[in-house]
Amino acid sequence: MGPKFGGPFDFTARQDIIPAMNTMDDPKARFLAALEKVGDGVVWRPLVDGDGNLHDRGVGWEVDGIEEHLDALDFTGKSVADLGCNFGHYAFLAVDRGAAFAVGVDNNPSLVQGAAALAEWKKYPNVRFHASNLFEDGPVAVCDIVLLIDFIGKQTIARGKLDPTLDAAEAYARSQIIATIRPTYKVEDLPVRDADELVRMYGPDSVRDGRFQLLEYIRARLGDAWSMDMLTRDNNLNKK
Repeated sequence: MGPKFGGPFDFTARQDIIPAMNTMDDPKARFLAALEKVGDGVVWRPLVDGDGNLHDRGVGWEVDGIEEHLDALDFTGKSVADLGCNFGHYAFLAVDRGAAFAVGVDNNPSLVQGAAALAEWKKYPNVRFHASNLFEDGPVAVCDIVLLIDFIGKQTIARGKLDPTLDAAEAYARSQIIATIRPTYKVEDLPVRDADELVRMYGPDSVRDGRFQLLEYIRARLGDAWSMDMLTRDNNLNKK
């Protein structure tokens, strides 16, 4: 996912309850404890603590860094929901670029605890984090912009979670969904038995010429209520 895959895409078409940060103990200690719980290979983006120390380069950075493609977006004064936030890299980035506040949501409590401690340590009072199952729980906040960065990929497709992911994004988003996606996948590259399995989950139009048509599926699934603009301008949208 990311710019080398043809994303991010901007889908343009609600401030509610956001949990307060725990200030009962040392945020540095809470951050380090959460980082230890998370373990190796889970941190997705460069993780810098409140003293400027790099703790992890992040397993996804070299593959699909996309920050330069977010320059076209105006975060000024807006609310942002970062879904699947990990340690909150893009929630912090949104506020750094002028967002009024951001809320990060992830289903891993250790990541959320670490991100919340990091926000307190780095003095981001307008960035909050919440542990939530996007597929079962309602939105913890409805925001102007939703970020789905490094979220939709092979496992989301193969596990039949694409529709619930898009439903969650719509429930959180007031006006925009920013998503990094690979427009198509070779069926043989997806962890499914065969093309028929994809067709059963996503319909006969989802597979064509041996490829799962992800971008076309998302466009049709969101419908006419949303317009779409591509923030990257690569002519070959199928390359990795």
